[in-house]
Amino acid sequence: MSDEHRSRSSEDADETPKAVSGAAISGVVRGASGAPLRNALVSLDSDAGVRDIAQKTGDDGTFRFANLRAGRYVVNVHHGGGSSQAHLTVDEQQEHEVTITTKEEGHGHEDV
Repeated sequence: MSDEHRSRSSEDADETPKAVSGAAISGVVRGASGAPLRNALVSLDSDAGVRDIAQKTGDDGTFRFANLRAGRYVVNVHHGGGSSQAHLTVDEQQEHEVTITTKEEGHGHEDV
């Protein structure tokens, strides 16, 4: 086996998968009445190693996590004393939209 061939093979073996940019999860959090919930805490967990990513919803109850790897995700929502989850699978370059309704009655645009 030539040195050139060994070198090329070891370089190929050292290549690691790169994070897929462009995959995203976005959505809106609503209370039991259907009103958007402002400042609900939304966190993201995945089997792709994503942990401890969190943000609060905007005035219109929306959130967005971008530049994610393809995989299965759990979107956790905490508002007041209640919590809800959504389980979904995101493919490469896919924007997945979800609406999560909390089990606890919200007060419209209530701050938490």
